[in-house]
Amino acid sequence: MVYLSGETSLGYKGCSYYHDKPIHSQICGMSEVLPVCARVIRVVSCQVKLPLLLLLTAFICTACVPSTDETKVVGRPPVVDLDQFDDEVRTFLEAKQEAVEAQPSSALAHGELAMAFEMNGLLDASLVAYSQAATLEPSAPEWPYYQGLVLASMGDYESAIRALKRSIEVDSNDHLGSYYWLGVMQLELNQLREAEQSFKKAEALGSIHAAKLGRAQVKMREGEFQDAHQLLLDLAEQGNHLQLELLLNRTKKHLGLSDEDHVSSATESLDLNDWIGERSQHKQQFEASLSAVLARVRTLLQLPETEAQAHELISRYHTKYPNNERVVTMQLQSLTLQGKVEQYNTLLQSAYERWPTNLTFVAGMAELATRTLPSAEAIRLLTEWIALDETTVPGRVLLAVTQMEGGQAEKARDLLTNALPFDEAGLAHLTLGYVLLELNQPTLSSCYFEVARTLNSEHAPEVIDRLKNLEQAGIKHKTPEVTVSGDFFCNY
Repeated sequence: MVYLSGETSLGYKGCSYYHDKPIHSQICGMSEVLPVCARVIRVVSCQVKLPLLLLLTAFICTACVPSTDETKVVGRPPVVDLDQFDDEVRTFLEAKQEAVEAQPSSALAHGELAMAFEMNGLLDASLVAYSQAATLEPSAPEWPYYQGLVLASMGDYESAIRALKRSIEVDSNDHLGSYYWLGVMQLELNQLREAEQSFKKAEALGSIHAAKLGRAQVKMREGEFQDAHQLLLDLAEQGNHLQLELLLNRTKKHLGLSDEDHVSSATESLDLNDWIGERSQHKQQFEASLSAVLARVRTLLQLPETEAQAHELISRYHTKYPNNERVVTMQLQSLTLQGKVEQYNTLLQSAYERWPTNLTFVAGMAELATRTLPSAEAIRLLTEWIALDETTVPGRVLLAVTQMEGGQAEKARDLLTNALPFDEAGLAHLTLGYVLLELNQPTLSSCYFEVARTLNSEHAPEVIDRLKNLEQAGIKHKTPEVTVSGDFFCNY
């Protein structure tokens, strides 16, 4: 085996750095000294005779040709302290580290390790591992893309922009996500002209809804509210979510327009994680480590003596993963149990803006709307909830109550009647009883009160009180019939 020694004119490492190391592994196997074939003749000050130098040059350049069986490797993966994690998460991370040790030239192994680090809050380590994956597979746009999103989550928008641009340079035909998030970062830095161009590129590649929303925000920053308003109106014809509604209200206010409802009840969703194709599926498996943490939180919440520990754990992970949908969901549950109403409302609204088709967030916003927003907005959100989950009883009950308060008792009756097959807890039957009282059908209402009491004994005190009032008013009770299948039935 041939070794190098002495000093070199290479700009970053001298030959002494590689003393007693095989030349092929030093040069072909380390990204920091590539491409060496074009630079090897600069090793003029190494203690090597010229004929031998030429021989070495020929050997090295032949060995570095991509068609050989030799593979590229990078430095060792970052060393991290895993003692902070529980056994399941630590085992998961150790397995990914071992995979890199076993396949040091595998970009996928390094990338999966980076994802594992990212999912568990080790962001600095994930950046190193993503960089190593990109070095091993420079033709893959996903590694700088993921790296850019990590940098953005850390607030380093300038570095995030550079990483996203590298992703675009690698593949200029399939980078919807890179262009969109590039626009978001540029908007954050008030680089308005650049942001608009990035959003237009993303729109051309298929991110119509998200990119137009970004362009509208650029126009608003520039004071061009009429153009922004038109973009938002175009979006409102395709679908709606709270962020769009809020932006429309702002443009209407600046333009002095009336507060008409331009927005349909449809909702469009866009999964920007799918832009990279099958490779993005690898990232999904790293939810496994996060699942262990969330399962731990649920277990701790079951016991009063460990509930505080559960709240602290999910709060810590929400700080690490503020953009993870499952973590946000668990944090909302934690805030509810702690009675932190203002924090809950703030987080719920931002979660709904980011994930407007998430059933949990839509249902939460709908419930919040019934208490804090005008009835028209509450009805829109409740309708959205029911569209996502046709079997929801709470959603139908809330919508029925809102309709009844708005003088639409017939609509409320029909809505609740359709909910009865799903009503295992008696809530729809109980509410229908009140609606029928409003419609001056007291005898029929008594039947539904009885069914509600039969389905759920918790309703008994309220039902007994209602039936007593009806009896005092001279109203006869109607006994529910029972079908062959055991279901209760009240004849109109």
